[in-house]
Amino acid sequence: MGLAIVLAIVGGLYWAVLMGPLQLDNLDVREHVTSAFNESARVPVENLTVQLLAKLNNPKFANHYEVDENGVKAKVGGLGLTEEDITIVRNEETSSSQVRVVYTREVHMVPFGKWRKVRFVVEKSGPWNQ
Repeated sequence: MGLAIVLAIVGGLYWAVLMGPLQLDNLDVREHVTSAFNESARVPVENLTVQLLAKLNNPKFANHYEVDENGVKAKVGGLGLTEEDITIVRNEETSSSQVRVVYTREVHMVPFGKWRKVRFVVEKSGPWNQ
């Protein structure tokens, strides 16, 4: 029984160290999506998309991995999102909007030497606040 508890604690710490930063960044993405949703009644969709991309791809915001010209994975600032990763739907008839961001992050599973992709979907939808 004692060994199981120790393994559970070690496993929890391992997950917290590897996945914790990704989860914290995802909380910030949620805040940006909520902010875009709150502005969706007033700001054109194209402007919202550009603003959201600028915030999420800011090198100081987060980081992601890209393969460089030598075939080596390198850490790069921002989330590396494109317009295809962001969906903003504005419905004037029902006075509602939907803001959705889909992105994937990679994490290096130390000491195993493997990489794992983690997919995040952040969505906020509903009626506009009048």
